[in-house]
Amino acid sequence: MEEMIKSKKFKKFVRPLSPEAMRITKRDIELVKTVARYRYASSDSLVVAVRHMQERGEKDDRVKRRLTKLFRNDYLAKPAHQLKYHGIKNISQAHVYGLSAKGAQLVKQYFEHDLIKPRWRQLNASASHDFIWHTADVADVAIRFRAHVHGVNSYQHISENDMLKLAHPDMHKEKNPWRFRAEFAYRGGKKKIGIQPDHVVGIKKGEGKTAKRMNFVVEVDRETMTVIRGERLERELLGLQAMFQDEIKGKARNHLQNKLSSEVEKLRRKLIDKNVQERQSSFLKKFAVYFEAYKAGWHQERFNWQNFRVLTVTQSQSHIDRMREGLHIVTGGKLNSMFLFATIDEFKQAENVWAMEWQDGLGERVVVLG
Repeated sequence: MEEMIKSKKFKKFVRPLSPEAMRITKRDIELVKTVARYRYASSDSLVVAVRHMQERGEKDDRVKRRLTKLFRNDYLAKPAHQLKYHGIKNISQAHVYGLSAKGAQLVKQYFEHDLIKPRWRQLNASASHDFIWHTADVADVAIRFRAHVHGVNSYQHISENDMLKLAHPDMHKEKNPWRFRAEFAYRGGKKKIGIQPDHVVGIKKGEGKTAKRMNFVVEVDRETMTVIRGERLERELLGLQAMFQDEIKGKARNHLQNKLSSEVEKLRRKLIDKNVQERQSSFLKKFAVYFEAYKAGWHQERFNWQNFRVLTVTQSQSHIDRMREGLHIVTGGKLNSMFLFATIDEFKQAENVWAMEWQDGLGERVVVLG
């Protein structure tokens, strides 16, 4: 990796020994704060984050040049492992920025958690390509949710700290306060299974007790996670469901239909249990935990949310279709509007992500704030 960085092709990833001096501006601080908030963020995302601070007619390239200066003056880092696919056609060429020790010192006053203690140089050097880009993708989605909310029907973004203030006091002590947990069958007994969302978003309209609040958990997928584990069980389930559908056509309810319906339900539960018990995650597991947690009122008890939606951004329509198949296994066709999907291209091309069309569990087009 060091030899790659030293080559002329990658000179933009090397700091000069004597960088041009710079005077730190409010926008510079906002850029470094945004990187500190999400750990890694791409140059394209950071442009969106400070667009409200740009002067009329100012081009995005000026922000990117400023990011280069912040990197050269050691306020930001460029993790080396992002170079794995750099220069390859059809792969994003946006630079990903991370925090440096000097940048952490600059913005530490804006954060409640300690930004100084982490050894940023070692953390950036050890971060894998997949981790860097998944984290940057999550940041991209989160930044657009945050930036675009001000353009829709007087809604306001609720910061994570303010969301925590409204939640159960015990959450403040937890390392991962937004973890969802639900109870499932496990080795003859019961066990709570937990998942951590990629991101949480809160928005509100109005102030005080009369404010209308909406809450969302966000999953960002690079098509690296399996949707459904247990191909054999899934094939058996699909076969039984087909038999059941053929049996009920134009017929009154009978004993065979009841038996088939019972077998379908048993196999459905078996497939869900297999996924939630696996150490490796899957989207079926995620959907199952969100669905069961919702039914048990976990979001009300822990987060003081009256409701929530699960927003998933993935790479392709074919993957959305596969996710919807997994979702149907979990929900049996219920609460379709609770789970919404979009491709990353649709998301990035939207003028406002809150006003764009998403797909629900049935494939119907819906608008989150419509």
